[in-house]
Amino acid sequence: MNKFDLTDWMLTVDIEIDEDEYAQGIYIDWDGFRIKHEIDLLLYFDIEIPWEEDLSLSEYMNFLDQDVFNDTTIVDDFGLNNLEMINQADTNSETRIKFLERSHNNSSKLVSAIFDYFEVPSGIDYEINRDYYYEIYKKNPLNLASYERTINEIYEKVRNTVDSLTKNHLYFLHL
Repeated sequence: MNKFDLTDWMLTVDIEIDEDEYAQGIYIDWDGFRIKHEIDLLLYFDIEIPWEEDLSLSEYMNFLDQDVFNDTTIVDDFGLNNLEMINQADTNSETRIKFLERSHNNSSKLVSAIFDYFEVPSGIDYEINRDYYYEIYKKNPLNLASYERTINEIYEKVRNTVDSLTKNHLYFLHL
């Protein structure tokens, strides 16, 4: 089973601004992320929800056989075991079951419960997971030698320039 992995996603980081328009910090709105990427997340976890479809009994049973429904109480919690039969027949192949509409009252809660099972964060995460960025830094450390070389080149250009305006520009441009 695939759990949510932060490194597989490009995240939008928002900046919290106070009334004086100063940046107070950064955050991620996970609930907004869940809504914006709902379809992609369901595909990522290999979950198919047959919204508004008429399912045969075997299709319905295959839907319920997904790990997320076997490992949780989602089926009972959201009444997925009590869906409307639109065609009850003598044979199982002719029996049809109407799945929930996407606009159903509990459909968003159903999707949220699925995301909770796969450990997709929810709510707002302020100042973001610093450990995640530290791991990225450890994998891709800054090459201080190239920065030192660049700084030395700037100082050399400033020393060799006679025009004070150019000197100030070179100096302040690279601060």
